[in-house]
Amino acid sequence: MVAWRTPRFQFTSQQRTWRGWRFFSLRDPRSTQSSRARRYRASSHPLMDGAIATNTPIRAAADLGASRLIVLPTGYACSLKEPPKGAIARALHAITLLIEWQLIRDLERLGDEIYVCIVPTLCPLDVSPYDFSASHYLIERAAENTRKWLDRGGLSRRSSPQELQAHRH
Repeated sequence: MVAWRTPRFQFTSQQRTWRGWRFFSLRDPRSTQSSRARRYRASSHPLMDGAIATNTPIRAAADLGASRLIVLPTGYACSLKEPPKGAIARALHAITLLIEWQLIRDLERLGDEIYVCIVPTLCPLDVSPYDFSASHYLIERAAENTRKWLDRGGLSRRSSPQELQAHRH
């Protein structure tokens, strides 16, 4: 089962719900198409990606009784040679920064209440979120970096929100 939360929407479809969380079997066709930019409706309510309201629902996990969180942040392009060109590229870059800042704020508010491990993001990263031509390379690089982090005991040490702070190269 896969679970995610879509705030502010009430669903009456055949999927099970609990406190705003929707549970789908992996065999559900909608759950396999979640990466596509498609619009769905349940009853008369539109569905949207939960990242619209909160990219990493840390507070929701804490409220549901989580004692440990493993956060896989998306990161941001921290070493671009020049600002993104064009309105869409600039907007996407700004969104990645806002997501990171929101994550930092949420982790700071959480305090030491929950044991948090943050998987390191790719750094330095010089690829715009608008440039999908490097996707294969970035996925491979992220997998390798994560393996190294795990091998060095990444899950055995508590992370700090300061690890995500803005920086330059």
